Amino acid sequence: MSIAVSPQYTLFLQKGGKTYQLLKACSAATLSEKTDSLAQTLTFTVASVKAGNAYIGSIIDPGDIVHLTCNDGDRKGELFKGPVWEVNYSQDARSISYTAYDPLIYIQKSSDALFFPVGRTTQQIFQSICSKWKIPLQYKYTGGIKHEKKSWTNNKVSDMMLELLKDAKKKSKVSYMMKWQAGYLLVANRGINKIVYSFSDSTNLTKASSKRSMENVVTQIIITGSAKDSGQIPIKATVKGTYQNRYGVLQNVQEMKEKQSLADAKSDATKDLWENRQPTLTFTGESVDYPFLRKGDLVNFLSGANGGYKKISVSSVSHNLLGRTMALELEL
Repeated sequence: MSIAVSPQYTLFLQKGGKTYQLLKACSAATLSEKTDSLAQTLTFTVASVKAGNAYIGSIIDPGDIVHLTCNDGDRKGELFKGPVWEVNYSQDARSISYTAYDPLIYIQKSSDALFFPVGRTTQQIFQSICSKWKIPLQYKYTGGIKHEKKSWTNNKVSDMMLELLKDAKKKSKVSYMMKWQAGYLLVANRGINKIVYSFSDSTNLTKASSKRSMENVVTQIIITGSAKDSGQIPIKATVKGTYQNRYGVLQNVQEMKEKQSLADAKSDATKDLWENRQPTLTFTGESVDYPFLRKGDLVNFLSGANGGYKKISVSSVSHNLLGRTMALELEL
């Protein structure tokens, strides 16, 4: 699918038995999902004007729940529901800016102390954490594994979940995504979207660029054991990657897990080296807006930079609600 009609957004707040329509008062409004953030972010700026008998600035407070819905002519539904986190007033601009997040902000900001014995599966640990935190869970990830002992002290809840998924991906090679959708936490394989949008220079891309970076490349891993009483850390093995002669020595350190054999540790290191063997290829672009496109979706992408249609994962996306445009980043 490659052709979009102008989406119709509705941004509103229900409070004190009243519904406040906010979008017409906005001078800017953006819904985004960034690479380094789990929760969706909704930012909007409104003029300091009256809504009925009260100024908007006196109506919207931190903790209030805002809603964003959309009808794009093909689909309609809720895109966002979450608490206002920050309120910033600018006297010079006579405007108020708001930042809201979806409910995953709570596990990004909250820490816990949890223990799980060896042998628990990815799904079992997710179910346990979500049950404790009263998070509705829909688990569809097929790359789950049996984990080593997990002992967390004062760790962010979201970091625990991401650690589980990273461990699972390392062994299963199944890419994952985790996001808030339709009132629950969805944990699933990356790219399970049924509708796959297509982007190209000749149709719906107004800008397109690409970048190749060695920032992720690892060409050598040293495997260490437990520290001795003297404080010395023994090096058990050095594992070299295929492309060390080409890219030079870019080294990581991997500590052996409890009761892990050296052969298994070398196998883990080899997988890491293979996964990070070459520079990443990232595409950025701007296009007409597709409101229901989310981070983790797969899209068909055609640009002069990549020489043909490729299925690429969306690593970040930002929807301009007023301009009806979209900026996206894709990682091969």
